[in-house]
Amino acid sequence: MISGDLNVVGVPPQGSLITFSKPNAGIDYVNIDGFSGRLEVKNIVFTPSTEREPELLLILEDITVKNGDDGRKIMKYFEDGFGLFSYEYD
Repeated sequence: MISGDLNVVGVPPQGSLITFSKPNAGIDYVNIDGFSGRLEVKNIVFTPSTEREPELLLILEDITVKNGDDGRKIMKYFEDGFGLFSYEYD
């Protein structure tokens, strides 16, 4: 699982694509079967709050790869390339 904050211009509608093909400087794009660099927005959860700014949770499509090594490479790509956090589980 990968999570963290993303800066987007607006609220992407359900069904739209978010591209992850341009990582932070110095990080190379990963070319792994099962990962196109774009993920579809599957669902959007709005969480209102009176104490802070409202939160928006985007649920993106799953990434399915051939093996654990490829999965860990993608996790590292999201961590290093976009400042996100990953959690490995079986």
